[in-house]
Amino acid sequence: MSALTRRLAAATTALAAVGAVSVTTLPAADAATSCRVRWGSQNKAINLSSPVTGTPVADLRTGHHACYDRVVFELKGRTGATVAGYVGTARSPQVIAVGSRTNLVPMGVKPGQALPTRFSTVRGVVYAGKVDGLDAVGIVTRARLPYRVFVVKGPGANNRVVVDVAHRW
Repeated sequence: MSALTRRLAAATTALAAVGAVSVTTLPAADAATSCRVRWGSQNKAINLSSPVTGTPVADLRTGHHACYDRVVFELKGRTGATVAGYVGTARSPQVIAVGSRTNLVPMGVKPGQALPTRFSTVRGVVYAGKVDGLDAVGIVTRARLPYRVFVVKGPGANNRVVVDVAHRW
């Protein structure tokens, strides 16, 4: 079991007990939207050639859409290398580990602290602390579902790292 897996497994146990940190939700998308996704559940990586930036997170938001749940890390600047993948075993809940050379955790959130959601697919977000030089965040999901990770540039010199997790295959 890797250090990341151990830290995320320990941190996810805090999800049921935490309610002190608020998570903003986004409005739902139109229900008539087609939910066909071709994202897969394999590991993903973006900006691997980017240098270590130390960019802090300005905000963390979650949203529920017709076809997926979304987690958005809004950065105060450009993003560095970011990798994501499911960790652990096939037991539920599943955890998508997102590691970045930027600081993917908002000010005031400590390692092991969980940010719960009211969604059925994304159950919460857990900060696991520094693991192998990366800030590690776990996105707890109800099952191993397709997901995608991408960067949205702006506003201004800032970036957002976006993780969408599909409601079903």
